[in-house]
Formats: sequence, structure tokens, C-alpha cells
Amino acid sequence: MRYSKIGPAVANGGLWVCLLLLAGCGRPPQMGADESVFGEVDALYTAVTAKRPDLLDQSFQRLTELHSSGKVPDAAYQKLTLICEQAEREEWRPAAEQLWHFMRGQRKSS
Repeated sequence: MRYSKIGPAVANGGLWVCLLLLAGCGRPPQMGADESVFGEVDALYTAVTAKRPDLLDQSFQRLTELHSSGKVPDAAYQKLTLICEQAEREEWRPAAEQLWHFMRGQRKSS
């Protein structure tokens, strides 16, 4: 009888692992291999870490143009949009952290 509580505890732990994976602990959406996109994401990082709304707006406008031309995939654009919105709310540090994780999670194309 004393082992009867182990089953629910293991199931509960498995549920938490699944929820964490669904919450975004995996790889971020990929932004593709276009060098202009990498450069623009780097410029966005500069704008966010410098806490410069003017540079943030300019960078986001260029990212939007790159997305419209098909160079930024939808999922990556959506993630970058959320980061920009966070920075617009002057949540600079969390936005910078999100962007850093986004950038670190990019796979190099060969």
C-alpha cells in the first residue's frame, strides 16, 4: 500500500515535462539562411539592448519588409513580432533575453 502514491506522482511529473515542452523549452522557430535576415535580427538586438524605440521601429519595419518578400518564415516573424511588442511596452530586459534565446537557437544551414 505504501507504493500506491508513486504512480500518480510519476504521472504528474510527466505532465509537467510535457507542459514545459509545449511552453517553448524547445528550439525557437528558424529564420532561414538569408544573410539580410541575420543582419536585421542583429540590428534588432542592438535596438533592444540599447533601449532605443526609434531603432526598434526601424528594425521592425525592415523585418516586416523581409517577411513580405518571403525571406522571414511566418513562425519566426510571429516570434520576432512578440519580442518587438514586449520591447515597445518597455520590457527591455525580457525582450533582450527572448531575442538572445531566439538567436542562440538558430541552426546553421549548410
